[in-house]
Amino acid sequence: MIIGQLVFWLGLLCFLVLALENLGLDLSDLPVRTFVGYVPRLIGAVILLIVGLLMAALLGRATDAGLAGMGVTPHQRLGAIVRWVLIALTVIATVDHLGFDVALVTDTFSNLLTIVAAGLALAFAWGGREVARNVLAAYYVKENFRLGDTVVVDGHEGRLEEIGSLNSRLVTPRGSVSVPNSRLVEQTVETRSPGGSSAEPDGGPTP
Repeated sequence: MIIGQLVFWLGLLCFLVLALENLGLDLSDLPVRTFVGYVPRLIGAVILLIVGLLMAALLGRATDAGLAGMGVTPHQRLGAIVRWVLIALTVIATVDHLGFDVALVTDTFSNLLTIVAAGLALAFAWGGREVARNVLAAYYVKENFRLGDTVVVDGHEGRLEEIGSLNSRLVTPRGSVSVPNSRLVEQTVETRSPGGSSAEPDGGPTP
């Protein structure tokens, strides 16, 4: 409602100035004439700001939902980061559209964004090594173990209940234990099949 009223009064002001100029009055030296000439740029900046804020909110929620579906724990925080980065870009673009010199701010923000993006990429690459190792190990775990096998690894003895992409779940007398798949491949594991009583060591896949 406020935006609608603002557009109405700005349009009325422009109409009055144009009407007075058509009557032969010279308003070129008046501040109001300068302001009226600035109105189209101001309206464009307002539209740019509104669209940018809406897109920032939409993409922030989409990022949050997408990461939540992938099982990423800090999905809300990452969604908020995306939203605020887009808001900052929108504000800078709006100020630039109004004719202000924001070259220094733009360069600083671009450098800061590049540094943050590089840091995040490095963090994901470093953390992804362990994830990739466990995902690859899941294939060998499924090849060497069966659900229902009794497994002894890292001091835990329990029934192999589930083999996931990253971890396998053991049911022990004291509860459920999640073991990284790489531990089942890289460590010496003692297994007992459901129908057998003998134990045999399993040192993981044969190279």
